[in-house]
Amino acid sequence: MADRYWVGGSGTWDGTSTAKWSATSGGAPGASAPTTADVVYINNSSGTSPTITIASTAAAAVTSVQKVDATLILSGNATLSATNNSFTLDAGTLNLNDFTLTVGRFFSSGTGARTIAFGTTGLILTNNSTANAQAVNFQTTTNLVITGTPRITVTGATSSVLPQNNATEATAINYTLNAFTIFSNSYAAFVGDMNINNWFGGGSAGVTVYGNFTAVSGLAFFSVGSVDWTFSTSSTKTLSCSYYLRRITFNGTGTWNLGAALNSSNQIYLTSGTLTTNNYNVTGLGFISNNTNTRALNMGSSTFTITINTNSTPAGWDLGTPTNMTLNAGTSTIYVSLSFAASFNGGGLTYSTLSMDSNSNSLTINGSNTFAVLKRNILSTSSFTINFQAGSTTTVSDFQIKGTTSGPTNFPITLNSTVSGSTFTLSSPADVVSVDYLNLKDSVATGAAKWYAGNNSIDSGNNTGWIFSAPPSAGFFMFF
Repeated sequence: MADRYWVGGSGTWDGTSTAKWSATSGGAPGASAPTTADVVYINNSSGTSPTITIASTAAAAVTSVQKVDATLILSGNATLSATNNSFTLDAGTLNLNDFTLTVGRFFSSGTGARTIAFGTTGLILTNNSTANAQAVNFQTTTNLVITGTPRITVTGATSSVLPQNNATEATAINYTLNAFTIFSNSYAAFVGDMNINNWFGGGSAGVTVYGNFTAVSGLAFFSVGSVDWTFSTSSTKTLSCSYYLRRITFNGTGTWNLGAALNSSNQIYLTSGTLTTNNYNVTGLGFISNNTNTRALNMGSSTFTITINTNSTPAGWDLGTPTNMTLNAGTSTIYVSLSFAASFNGGGLTYSTLSMDSNSNSLTINGSNTFAVLKRNILSTSSFTINFQAGSTTTVSDFQIKGTTSGPTNFPITLNSTVSGSTFTLSSPADVVSVDYLNLKDSVATGAAKWYAGNNSIDSGNNTGWIFSAPPSAGFFMFF
């Protein structure tokens, strides 16, 4: 492996010309053109403001660009740096000129003034051949300028990537990950599009995604570790990843359309912007959008499964501040599965179906909300408690809250007020509401309905509007 230094200012780097190459820094030209076994340096001895045109025949093993006023411009697709070696841009300008630069690894992390001009279709393609090696490093973006549409494709062996530590929606790099890729960032990172086509592993800090996020189905390994994901856009993007992500936050002025089920092992936050589920299901430990930012949730026919399997705060459904919130519930179902106590802060909005089940825990429903269906999804024979906010009115078209029985044992559902002695109101436009195995206290049943609590329900006091019996059987009349 020999060293080759660019000297003499502007010129063309191809596979044969010796006019601009020296064996020493600032030395005399005439050395042989670099091969795939040589190390290339473009440094402060390379001439004044040199423009170096990279031909398709150019070659190198390792390339190091260190001169701040140097410009490298591709005249065609080029392959530089062997698959286990690197192209490093510490200073200067790399102009892809709408061509593809293929390298083993690409590094541009530091504080030197440097620019990468991608153009419209320019691409950096890494083809690392060393397992677990670092393929891309943009960790420190100080004095880095990116223009055009930035795109990097990672191929080859298992690779680690250090994305940008600072980027805007316009300058964040779009990644296509065709190799088993590990985001090894221990800092807040930023990317544009993420297209994951191979096994993927996350780092230990958060990632902000400004673009589309797609992970192909059927991957044998997909792990995000302790990474929290923030999706931010001012336009319309698609999120197609059915694998479990950690905490998910939507925060922007644009729209995210789901192209697959959305799964979180933590909470899902809609801070601002519009989330449209496109009828795909959503799963998490909670769904939170409790602020006054402009935001919208289009639920379609999706099922939102909120699994409360940890005693954490917030836990449950929280749209408690409805200001600037547009909720289109469609025919969706919110299913709350309780292993710990949780809350449903509805914000006084209108929902389709709220379904719940619990193992001897409680759900507190806050707000004067409207439901098409309110029901207990009976998956086990157990008692649990629903606390309605004192002074609230819950309007339900189809009220299906019923307890259960197993042999000689009853498992009633307790309906309470959040303040003992202060009532809550249940209202229904239905002709008849018929339930059973309830323990009722501080409840007002009203509306057009006759509310039959059933023969096995308990009147624990301060209830009005309930009939503590089963509804009468339909009569059979004959006329002569």
